[in-house]
Amino acid sequence: MASQTGIKRPRPRSSTKGGASPIYSTPESPTLLPSIQRLLETQLQAQTEQIQENIKGLEMKIAAEVRQIDKKLVDLTKAVGFNAETLETLQKDVIPKIQHRMEEDKKSIEEELDRVNAYICRENLVFIGVPEAENENVESVLAKLLSEKLQIPREEVEQIEYQRVHRLPAAARPRPIKARFLKYKQREMVLRNAKHLKGTPIYITEDLPRRVRRERQSQLPALKTARAAGKLAYFSRAEPWKLYVDRVFLPKEQQVSFVERWGKGERRIQLRTEPARKNRPDTSAMRQQQPQQMDATATTNERMEVGISREEGGQV
Repeated sequence: MASQTGIKRPRPRSSTKGGASPIYSTPESPTLLPSIQRLLETQLQAQTEQIQENIKGLEMKIAAEVRQIDKKLVDLTKAVGFNAETLETLQKDVIPKIQHRMEEDKKSIEEELDRVNAYICRENLVFIGVPEAENENVESVLAKLLSEKLQIPREEVEQIEYQRVHRLPAAARPRPIKARFLKYKQREMVLRNAKHLKGTPIYITEDLPRRVRRERQSQLPALKTARAAGKLAYFSRAEPWKLYVDRVFLPKEQQVSFVERWGKGERRIQLRTEPARKNRPDTSAMRQQQPQQMDATATTNERMEVGISREEGGQV
């Protein structure tokens, strides 16, 4: 009624803090709420569907990435397995073959170097135990040794020509004498007369590479066993690390069994039952002409053992 008379209705005070305007109920409120509710529900449903679509897309993307990762893991596992198999194959087959080939190549190169060095030094002889004096003339000392100890006629000694004669560096005295002959025949003549040094502290040896001397030293048991059994045993001149018995090469791999067999007196048993062979070389005569050899860097006992490593009989 007051509205009809033009009297304004006083505004009630707000019961909310901050001065917010109160919500008035109007006659239109019952019709607006369902519309707003439907609008909110529609928007909420649309956003929910959008979120679901985004989640589904993410799930599909994640699933694809997981499949890709699984595929990569499978490929990596196969690769690792292949590499493991390849590595195992290499370790079992390829690498041992390569190592074996490298060892063979190394041995071949070492033998070729020894062959070349032995050929280069084939005109050399080393004299050990020759008395040494201050300010000596080494060539005169050697000439005196050849004429007095080796019993070579003086006129032949005077005809011997050397490329060089000198003492080798050594801590012990007397130092060894190395002589390089100008003529190989004269060198061989001196070596043949080395038998006259038996019983003296003087020895003569060929000038061999250190590795060859070690190889010879390791084969002395087989050499001595063969000679004790009456066989012709010697080291090759062309390849001085190779041992020959009765003119047949005896590899190091077979020398242990050779010593075990021939070191038990089997040779003596065979000599009683074996018929004499014709045209057999007289090894005893060869041994009488054999000069004594030794290692220039070894001890006295070792020098005497290596001293029997001189070739007997023909050359190989």
